[in-house]
Amino acid sequence: MDSDAAYEQAQESLRRGDFPLAIEQLEALRLRDKNHAGALLDLAYLYCRAGQKNRVDELLLTLEAEFSPPPRIMDLIRKLQQQDCSVSQHRTKWGVAVALGRDSNVNQGSLVRSFPLSSGLTLELTDDFLPKASPFFSLSAYVSHVLDSNNLVYGTLLTQKYPSASSFDLAGFSAGHMHVFPVRDWLVSTDTNATMRTLGNALYYEALSGSVQIVPATHQADCPFGFDMRVAYAHYPTRVGLDNLEATFLIPCHRQISDKLNARFSAGWMIDQALDNRPGGDRMGEVFGAEFFYGYSHAWNFHAGWVGKWLKGEEPYAPPLLAMVRKQRQQSISVAADRRLNGSSLLRLELQRSDNADTVPIYRYKSNYVVLSWVWEGGK
Repeated sequence: MDSDAAYEQAQESLRRGDFPLAIEQLEALRLRDKNHAGALLDLAYLYCRAGQKNRVDELLLTLEAEFSPPPRIMDLIRKLQQQDCSVSQHRTKWGVAVALGRDSNVNQGSLVRSFPLSSGLTLELTDDFLPKASPFFSLSAYVSHVLDSNNLVYGTLLTQKYPSASSFDLAGFSAGHMHVFPVRDWLVSTDTNATMRTLGNALYYEALSGSVQIVPATHQADCPFGFDMRVAYAHYPTRVGLDNLEATFLIPCHRQISDKLNARFSAGWMIDQALDNRPGGDRMGEVFGAEFFYGYSHAWNFHAGWVGKWLKGEEPYAPPLLAMVRKQRQQSISVAADRRLNGSSLLRLELQRSDNADTVPIYRYKSNYVVLSWVWEGGK
């Protein structure tokens, strides 16, 4: 697609009021035509609307330095320079999703029914430890509120019912705060979050987490790498020895492969520290990920992702019965398609496959998960 056609595509998104898509299209245009005057001016307007005053000033300076704008355009530039670009104090967004699906292994049941112990005996698992399949119904909701151009608070709710495995019905609540601030060519964000989750109508765990993410500004195409760190503490009131402190350090890489295709790759290290006498002790190892986003049209969007973890335990799992160091090789693959029905609702189909290979046989499992969701969004 040439520059004129790409610019007209972005203008169409502007006319529809789809400002996030317009920003993506204009930034993609600048990757090919760095000093496209129309893209520079439109991006300045859009970033002002988003409250990113520093980005606005940078774009307008580039526009003045690279071109000799006529008086009418100079008037627009001066008006944008004088605006404070503050974001409305009442930018609230919400969404509700109703979903139907099926999980082939609700309880992450073991792939094996029996396996030998170190003593020479054979352990036979009961049906409770084997995979349980069930359809499910879920209802979820989220709300976010922009406090100012740099701060946002949010909350989520989830309830999921399994007719064929009601002891694994779950419900959850989380609330958090995000803070975003630009640092010249970088965008730094922090996220603090509190979560509660029930399992079978009983409290399963409580968690506190914090994360820091540093990514290059969207115009820095020659610097795609960033930094992502997350630390989480989890407490399991009814599970002895499972409390843990988990830290993940990732180097993400963002690439715009084409006008419609974006990718994110990541590699890093994970530390899972046991805070009690958990079998196997601490674990650590490599974490990898890959995501692809394809915007086929205004109505259709596609996503594909892969996550892999290679974790190794610190000590034998349960000597003398299972005198082995736990090594976990977990992989998860997902694909999803969104079909927007109108400005406020969409349908989403997602398929996910998980495979956990483990030296401790009871933890070997596979699962297939498919879900169809109807999502209704709004805001003011």
